[in-house]
Amino acid sequence: MGNEGLDEYLRKYVKIRAQYTIVGNRTPKSKRVYVFIGRGRGGFAGNTKYLFLHFLKHHPELECWYLTQEKADYKELRAAKLPVVFHPSPEAVDILPRAGTVVVEAISFRNHLYYPLIEGARQVQLWHGVGNKKIGFQLAGASVLAGKDQTLIEDHSDYDLIVSTSPFYTDEVFRKSMHAREFVSLGYPRTDVLFRPLDAWSMVGCDREAYTAVVKARKKGPVVLFAPTFRDTDVNPLTQDALDFERFADYFGKRGAHLLIKPHGRVPVRIGHLPPHVTICNADSDIYPFFPLADLMITDYSSIFTEYLLMDRPVLFFWADFESYMSVDRGFQFPFEEMCPGPKCRDATSLFRALEHVLSGGADEWAEARRALRDKAFLHQDGKAGERIAAHLLQGEYAPGAC
Repeated sequence: MGNEGLDEYLRKYVKIRAQYTIVGNRTPKSKRVYVFIGRGRGGFAGNTKYLFLHFLKHHPELECWYLTQEKADYKELRAAKLPVVFHPSPEAVDILPRAGTVVVEAISFRNHLYYPLIEGARQVQLWHGVGNKKIGFQLAGASVLAGKDQTLIEDHSDYDLIVSTSPFYTDEVFRKSMHAREFVSLGYPRTDVLFRPLDAWSMVGCDREAYTAVVKARKKGPVVLFAPTFRDTDVNPLTQDALDFERFADYFGKRGAHLLIKPHGRVPVRIGHLPPHVTICNADSDIYPFFPLADLMITDYSSIFTEYLLMDRPVLFFWADFESYMSVDRGFQFPFEEMCPGPKCRDATSLFRALEHVLSGGADEWAEARRALRDKAFLHQDGKAGERIAAHLLQGEYAPGAC
C-alpha cells in the first residue's frame, strides 16, 4: 500500500471511528443487553464462551450476544442457532451501543474498531488464565515490551469487575497487575465443562475431528496432551530447539499412547504427514472438553496446567529454553519450583525419562503438591463458576426487574 492508499485508509478509519463514537454516546444503554467477546477477533472459546452459554440457558429474560470478527465462527454459531453478531455489519452498529454489560477475557477488545460502540458499558474482565507468567502492570520494564509501559497501564485499567479463581490469585496477581472497581474470587466458567457431560453447545468452537480421533484413541491407550505457550522470541515452542519432533512423536506409537498437540493461538503449527497416534488440535479452538480425555499433560510456561490440576492427573514441564525465556521473555511472578508441581525437564533426555515413568505406572510423587496448588488456585471446585458470576452480575441495580 502506497502513501496515498494509506492516507485514504486512515481517513476512512478515523471517519468510522468518529461515527461509532457518536452512536455509542447517544444510544441508551440497556441493563438487559449483554455482549460477550472472546480473545483476539472473538473466537468462540474460553471463559466468555462458557459464561455466554450459561446466560443463554439460565437467563432467557436477558438479550445476550456473542461478538466475533471471524466469519468461520459466525457461521458456526449461526448454524448452532446461537445469538451471534458479526462486525463489521449494520447489525453490530445496532446491537453493540445498547449493551449495558460487556464481558471479555483479554485486553485486545479495546484496540478494535468497534470499541467506541461499547465504551460506555459496564466492563467485566474474566481474563484467560491463572498461572505463573507475569501479566499486566508486572510486565512494565520487560525488554520485549520496551516503550510500552503506558500502554500496559491503559490496557489493564478501568474495569468495573475482574473475576479471579481464588483469594490467592486475586490478591497476589490481579490486584497487582490490573485496576478495577471490584475484584471477586468466583472461578472460571471454562472449568465448569470439566464437571458435567458435554452438550451440543459446549462442542461449538471445538475441533470436532480432533475430538473424535482422541475419543477413539483413548479406548486403546493413554492420551498425552502437549500444550506449549508462545514465545516473544523465535524459539520453536514445540521443540524448544532441543527436541527431535519425529523421535518424540515416534515414542508414543511405540508405547501404545496417543499424542494430542494443542498449539497456542499465536503460533499455529503446520506439520506434514502425521502418524495415526498423533493429533494436532486447531490452534484457535476450545481445548477444555479434551481435558477429561487426557491422562497426562506436558506444558512449559503456559497457565493451562493450572486448570488441568482440577483433573488430579500428572503434569510434566518441558523447559529447555528456560534461561532465554527468563532473560528475554516475560518471566515468572513466583518462584517456579513453588508453582509447578511436576518434573521440570530441561532437555529431551529428561523429558523422555519423565514420560516413561508416568506411562509405565510409576509412583505419582507429585500428587500431594498438585493438590496443594489446586486448592490454592481454586476456591471453588464444583463446576458452578458461571452460576456464581451470573448471580453477582445480576444483583443490585442490574437485578432482573430493577429500574
